[in-house]
Amino acid sequence: MAGLYDDYLHIVVLADSPIRTLADLHDRTLATSGSGSAARILTDRLLATNSVPGVVPVTVAAGALADALIGRRADAIASTGGLPDPAIDELVRRVPVRLIPLAAERDKLNQRFSDQYLDRSLPAGMYGLTGEVETVGVRTVLVVRRDLPDRVAYALAELLFVAKPRLVATYGGARGIDPRSAMETYPLTLHPGAATYYRDVKPMA
Repeated sequence: MAGLYDDYLHIVVLADSPIRTLADLHDRTLATSGSGSAARILTDRLLATNSVPGVVPVTVAAGALADALIGRRADAIASTGGLPDPAIDELVRRVPVRLIPLAAERDKLNQRFSDQYLDRSLPAGMYGLTGEVETVGVRTVLVVRRDLPDRVAYALAELLFVAKPRLVATYGGARGIDPRSAMETYPLTLHPGAATYYRDVKPMA
């Protein structure tokens, strides 16, 4: 139906932590908000691809990542979200932190899963960063059944943009929803009804 926005992987440690690279997570605890979450799946693949053994997964309740790191129940936390990620925004307002750069490790991940993971950077200024931090991006895609009638898919695509202000009010990452990037759903095929809507609004004009 639509490519919505990019989710960015954030691996975060306290500012005084000895962890500075992905490899430093060896035999450390890493918390995410769910065992089947996008952050958990992505970090598991990243760690396996880069041969970082012994990482102890910790699952915390949604919204509790900041408390897990501040309370030192985890050595690091992983979160995926649009920019800015609300969980990381909350954390940096409470304590000094660092974000782990993932450029070299990301390249290895992309060699193995090139259709799924994107080269992305957290920009300077966000979360108080003095410089950009390279990380991994994942495209968030709105998916519908293949047999959804074209007219319904068209109407849903139109509704997505009518409702965008309300979506942004709920989740800042929704600012990235744009008719141009909405057509980018690879490796999934864009529904014909949605494709017709994007042609009609001529986002490339």
